[in-house]
Amino acid sequence: FMAPGVDGQAEVIRMAHRLAGVSADTIDYVETHGTGTRLGDPIEFRALQIAFAQGAQRMKPCAIGAVKANLGHLNTAAGMAGLIKTVLALQHEMLPPTPHFKQPNPQLDLEGSPFFINDRLRPWPREPGRTRRAGVSAFGFGGTNAHVVLQEAPEPERTERQLPAHLFVLSARDATALDRYRERIQQWVAGPGRSTDLADLCFTAAHGRRRFSHRLALVVRDTGDLAVKLPVVTAASAEPTDRMAWVFTGQGAQYKGMASGLYQHVPVFRRTADACNSALPAEYPLPLAGWLSGQFDMAPALDQAATLQPLLFTIQYALAEAWREFGIKPDMVLGHSLGEYVAACVAGVMSLETAMTMVCLRGRLLDRLPSNGGMLAVKASDGEVRQVLRDGYDLDVAADNAPDQIVVSGHAEEIDRLRTALRDAGVDSVRLTVTHAFHSRLLDPILEEFEAGLSSCEFSPPAIPMLSNLSGTLLQVAPDARYWRNHLRQTVRFTACLEQLQALNVSSALEIGTKPLLTGLVARRLPRGCLPGLVEGASGYQAWLGQVGQAFCSGVVSDIGALYPQGRRISFPGYPFTKSRHWIDSQEVAGTPSSQPGVAIPQQVDAQQQDPLFDLVAGYWRHALGAPSLSRSSDFFMLGGNSLAAIQIRAAVQRDLAIDLPMAEMMKMRTLGDLVDAIASVLEAEAASEVQS
Repeated sequence: FMAPGVDGQAEVIRMAHRLAGVSADTIDYVETHGTGTRLGDPIEFRALQIAFAQGAQRMKPCAIGAVKANLGHLNTAAGMAGLIKTVLALQHEMLPPTPHFKQPNPQLDLEGSPFFINDRLRPWPREPGRTRRAGVSAFGFGGTNAHVVLQEAPEPERTERQLPAHLFVLSARDATALDRYRERIQQWVAGPGRSTDLADLCFTAAHGRRRFSHRLALVVRDTGDLAVKLPVVTAASAEPTDRMAWVFTGQGAQYKGMASGLYQHVPVFRRTADACNSALPAEYPLPLAGWLSGQFDMAPALDQAATLQPLLFTIQYALAEAWREFGIKPDMVLGHSLGEYVAACVAGVMSLETAMTMVCLRGRLLDRLPSNGGMLAVKASDGEVRQVLRDGYDLDVAADNAPDQIVVSGHAEEIDRLRTALRDAGVDSVRLTVTHAFHSRLLDPILEEFEAGLSSCEFSPPAIPMLSNLSGTLLQVAPDARYWRNHLRQTVRFTACLEQLQALNVSSALEIGTKPLLTGLVARRLPRGCLPGLVEGASGYQAWLGQVGQAFCSGVVSDIGALYPQGRRISFPGYPFTKSRHWIDSQEVAGTPSSQPGVAIPQQVDAQQQDPLFDLVAGYWRHALGAPSLSRSSDFFMLGGNSLAAIQIRAAVQRDLAIDLPMAEMMKMRTLGDLVDAIASVLEAEAASEVQS
């Protein structure tokens, strides 16, 4: 019962070869059971000779070894130790030596066999056209013999997607552990001779690490960029989301190159955009994919409503599907003007084909109107604006966006006249970038045809709760063609919609549009604010990655694995577990205080509190945003910032510092620190030029 047997060992090896579907001559190494006895070793060697006798096509000898020479006898763990050793040999492409080997047992007939005892470290590299294989034996009492065949893992399939940037995320249980973790990763990435594929690193971070509440995320181009940014990126504490609304932006957020890169690098965005393209009415063919991919210049498409509105709808609808890939879904949807078409499609009110038919018809009819319309955002209440309009202005209130922000629409000449009067009265206002005077009397000539064109369209009640621009309340029934006619003409009651969000206990929102136009308005109303789904940037893809990172850090998104559906898991430093010291120091036992009395401990002073430029610019923000407490990381949009607030801040900078910052650049400066640094750079450049002159 306890004696080893040649026949049993030979048969189990041959059975393993048959089950694996391999020939003995394709095996390069055998990890033997290796009893290390005069009786056991010759029996095992004889069984190997019998099992490998069929390998007539062997090109090179087969190495044999035994991990017992390293560790000794491990009883029931012996086979597992040999398995681990062999897996590591395949991974590192090296055959470990059998230590202490001097000469073989004279009963082993090595000379006439295909085997040799591996007595030194040998390379075991991959070879083109040949797969490396090994066998591992574990033999026990009573013929409980086991043999497994191991084969090298295939080379990982490399994705064809060449991404311009990646999102790296990290999380820990507390802020201290997260700081230690980031330091550990930073040192590892920056280590000498480190060659790590960034895509594999980010894939592993996304799929191979647990999620904790303290998080950081950063968009990086390469591992060098990661090593530089990792120590300075701001971390955040994530909180589970409660009720969330998705808010869809209307017209006015367009710019050349919007959402650039998303079509190329986000598969779900591309699939959805292509679906929108396929859903276009046959009589309105548009190169939506060409504009989004960069194949065609997007600029001409922004000048006409017939091309702009389907393009904006497509981008927002595709963005919604891209966000849905992360496992989040809205508890409520609403849109602003054109954005309500996207909200209605997402809520199941209409099919994608119906939605594309509507926006194409809407845009085509608008383009038939004279291009003499304009729109003006006014920083005043609805009552104040309407009182002014009664003084002889042929204008309409197009949108009630906030208690202190109203949009007026009508003839461009009337808009200019009103703007001049408001400026003289000290009231802030800004012209909007629009193709027509939406929601005004100038649209009356197309209303009948628009309603008639929708008469055959089918609509359903919302499957997801949806707020209506017309009433400011939940849409309870399926809208009809008359609803959409009124929606095109009447005032957008966005303030009422936001009040409903509060009343319905919605705690946070995601604005889905090409840039944040509504984020500031929505953020004022909700306890957890509003996150922009996309911001304007040179690369729309990188800008979108940044917003996904913010969503991850805030808790809106818990899993970013959808960014990396394919990849290879690699090894990088693991979680830095907290080390707690539980020893009682003698001086503490004796009652001796751990710090010396009378020694003053210097307090760290926040540098921004001693920066007069910071104080000055922070004052501008307080006046425009009503924010009592500010820091360098304070976010303009999260504090309720919008274009009017940016105008106020820009005017103050121009007045006090004689610095004229472009409005487009101002809207890209998300944090107070960004703006302070930009102003400081201008001042330093001016000072340097004065010295040189």
